[in-house]
Amino acid sequence: MMSEKGTGEAERTLWVRSFSAVVRAGSAQTGGLHTVLEHVLPPGRIAMPLHRHERETETTYVLEGVLSVRLDKRVFHAGPGSCIVKPAGVFHTYWNAGERPARFLDVVSPGGVEAFYEEVAAAIPASGIVDVARVLEISRGHGIEFDMESLMDIMERHQVQLS
Repeated sequence: MMSEKGTGEAERTLWVRSFSAVVRAGSAQTGGLHTVLEHVLPPGRIAMPLHRHERETETTYVLEGVLSVRLDKRVFHAGPGSCIVKPAGVFHTYWNAGERPARFLDVVSPGGVEAFYEEVAAAIPASGIVDVARVLEISRGHGIEFDMESLMDIMERHQVQLS
């Protein structure tokens, strides 16, 4: 999906398997202040393992469906109109244990996280084996740390699969 924005920059949809990220406003458009992403997470999917951003704070606003968000040790079930702030340095992840797709906005400050999504989307094949070492290398380069050991526990506990 591509559409022109007021600044001349085209929107782009990035796919990491079944998890989509539409860049609604990139860092270049906001003078580096923030990036706005629109995500759709299918039912029964977790977006990614627990992770934390060295620099960025994410504010998630749920538009449709129910999004489960783990923020440090707490879990929130956020429906339409809910807003959750994920501060820089705090481990978090999100999944959709519901029966409908969850659609939500992430406003990420400061801007630039779209570069991470672009690199990861290019590195992860649509199907088949993922080069986890490469994904972790990309993540480190963007100041993002993953807790890979958390993934199986969250998947089993909440009956979701990695997107």
